[in-house]
Amino acid sequence: MLRISPRFGIRISSRFRLTFHSAAAAAAKVHHILLSVPHIEPPLDALSPLISSHVVTSVLLRSDIAPAFRFYIWSSHRPSLRSLASRHAILSLLRRAPDPAWSVLEDLRRQGLPIGPRAFDVLIAAYVASGRPDRAIESFDRMPEFDSRPNAFTYNTVLHLLFEEKMALLALAVYNRMIRSDCRPDRSTFHMLIDGLCKLGKTEDAVALFDEMFERGFTPNSVTYTIVVSGLCRAEKIDEARSLVEVMRSNGCEPDSVTRNALLNGYCRLGRLDEAFELARTFKQEGFRLGLFDYSCLIDGLFERGCFREAVWLYGTVLEEGLVPNLVLYSVLINWFSKAGRIEEAFGLFNEMVRRGLVPDKFCYNALIEGLCQVGSLDRAYKLLRELPDRGVVPDVRPYNIVINGLCKAQLIEKALKLFEELQIKGLSPSAVTYATLIDGLCKAGMSVDAEILYRKLEGNNPSPSNGDSHVRQLERLCDSGAIGEAYKLLRDLDHSGVTLNIRIYTILINGLCKAKKVDDALKLFEELRIRGHSPNLVTYGTIIDGLQSVNRFEEALLVFEQMLSGGCSLDLPIYITVMKILCRMRRVSQAITLWLDYLSQMNGLSDEEVRVLESVKKDFEFGSMEDVIAGLLVLDCKRGAVNCLPYTVWLIGFIQDERLEEALVIFYKLTERGISVTSACCVWLISNLCREWKLDSAKDVMLYTLEKGFLLWQVGNNLIIRLCQEKRRNDASDLLQRMSVAGYDVNGYLFEARKAILGLDEDHFLEDNEAQPISCEA
Repeated sequence: MLRISPRFGIRISSRFRLTFHSAAAAAAKVHHILLSVPHIEPPLDALSPLISSHVVTSVLLRSDIAPAFRFYIWSSHRPSLRSLASRHAILSLLRRAPDPAWSVLEDLRRQGLPIGPRAFDVLIAAYVASGRPDRAIESFDRMPEFDSRPNAFTYNTVLHLLFEEKMALLALAVYNRMIRSDCRPDRSTFHMLIDGLCKLGKTEDAVALFDEMFERGFTPNSVTYTIVVSGLCRAEKIDEARSLVEVMRSNGCEPDSVTRNALLNGYCRLGRLDEAFELARTFKQEGFRLGLFDYSCLIDGLFERGCFREAVWLYGTVLEEGLVPNLVLYSVLINWFSKAGRIEEAFGLFNEMVRRGLVPDKFCYNALIEGLCQVGSLDRAYKLLRELPDRGVVPDVRPYNIVINGLCKAQLIEKALKLFEELQIKGLSPSAVTYATLIDGLCKAGMSVDAEILYRKLEGNNPSPSNGDSHVRQLERLCDSGAIGEAYKLLRDLDHSGVTLNIRIYTILINGLCKAKKVDDALKLFEELRIRGHSPNLVTYGTIIDGLQSVNRFEEALLVFEQMLSGGCSLDLPIYITVMKILCRMRRVSQAITLWLDYLSQMNGLSDEEVRVLESVKKDFEFGSMEDVIAGLLVLDCKRGAVNCLPYTVWLIGFIQDERLEEALVIFYKLTERGISVTSACCVWLISNLCREWKLDSAKDVMLYTLEKGFLLWQVGNNLIIRLCQEKRRNDASDLLQRMSVAGYDVNGYLFEARKAILGLDEDHFLEDNEAQPISCEA
């Protein structure tokens, strides 16, 4: 076709010029027919000897949607004119606006012209590509109206869509319809079904289909085995997965790197690290070199177990072996360093990853944003969130949920609401997590009316349980009858209307199991609920978190909380309070104060004077002047008319837990100076820890405050008396006992005889000042 001239020029042969000219001429004629002839089929039939697959593609690229689709249908009946290029060409047209294709189909039906399955293949694919899965299912369901029989490719397209939509019930119904219509499934059909069922947690159904493959004459290959092994590992059936690998080998299929990694990952996910490392050694003995994915599993497993040092050491081994870390490994490291509060080291790894030419994904950014929120750097987290589009990342709702949650924890409700509006302006749909977080924040901020409005918006119009039952029965009938389109529409309608029948039933069972301390069973039920395609609601999450907390499984409770954020459900008031207290227990009191300051900054309606006071408080906090910070905040509270002991008492106990008694005393004295009541619990914490540190004057001050308030704290009072005696401060001890007696303590009954002897007291020492009957004391 091409010849090189002696002068190294290139000239086209006469034969090629003739072929090119003929194709161009044929394409021009076809294009003219599409533009000028209403019924294109007869003239195209006459011209067909001159039309090639290349001509078909060329014409499709130059035509409008309706004539192009009709021409594609005509060409699809001729095997010699079919090509992937022409399919891609018509798809690129239809995905922009697939609806005009229906007028073509209606016209062909009126004329009695055949419409093959390939017409619907591209139409269904176009609807999927344009983000309209409901129309894709409708197109599939209407094929019989046009005497078009789906082929295996059509069925596979729809099955893939349904599994993407997590509609396993409908996918199995489509498969049953495929079998009933005598359309033979191919290997891809089984792979898609098995993989989809495994990913949705329906492992038993997947294994049944795996067995059915044999019955239908298909021999599983390494891909099939790997899909099932991965599914079993995902379902925590690691021993069955290990056995299947042996069967795989006996059938002549050697496990590849994907299969091995699935096994290794399965052991790590179950926390069976000893077996995971033993398996890794076995792989090496068999001549299999561990790769980055394998090391990532092991490192992640070590982090999960809390073996931070060992995980970092293993990462060093990866580098020593000359392996260059990939995105997965960096993501694991960044995630765990962020969770550990080592945020600067996480950013160091992030920068190292970028220098290596790797492009960070959403997971990396979400981990960093969450880590920043965790350490109280909300401004940096918010800034990073805003920068994501500039960094080439299109954020979904999850990073917004993370920052909104952090803002709500800091009681920065106005700022959280502003971010909530922003995510909607950007075209993102708030998840249930978003709503729940805001509802909880609003409740804690005393904005109950706003919380109620938001809650109603989240709940929608839920049908009654009886209506829900009828919908479920209707759905089952539609699936059994093969009415996939109607069943799909019903599912979507139920989803959009917020039906929570099954969730309510699950929640009742989960609550009962948690009350019976059978939390592991409750967790299994919780996972089953999610696997079946239901989104846990506010009550469900609250129930399982409370259950985990009741048995002191705090880390798991936090993991469920993270699922809550990623799954689109929000928090309620009790959860928010619990998390804020946890921050203080984790010795992150400064973070809690920072969150509170950010919250106040975003409040609407602050006067100029209030803003000035707040800015002064922020400066005091930057310079570590806790006394001025508390004083300033109390002034601000008075101006706002919102004076109460929260959040000060939370910080007070947090400082005590962090062994920062001086800051705790600052809060105590500032509150009492303002006449704000300090709770008896705070007093107990203060007196006990002040006694332990031998700060007896301060302990006595707090004890005298409890007497004024009428708190009868005999145990800590007795401890203080003991400490005073040990310090040989007999007069102070006697003075305190006298005051306690006047306040109503049964001193004779509660002070040990040995202590009385030390103080030189007799049996009736206090009776002259306390003639009333003894008052029983409460701990």
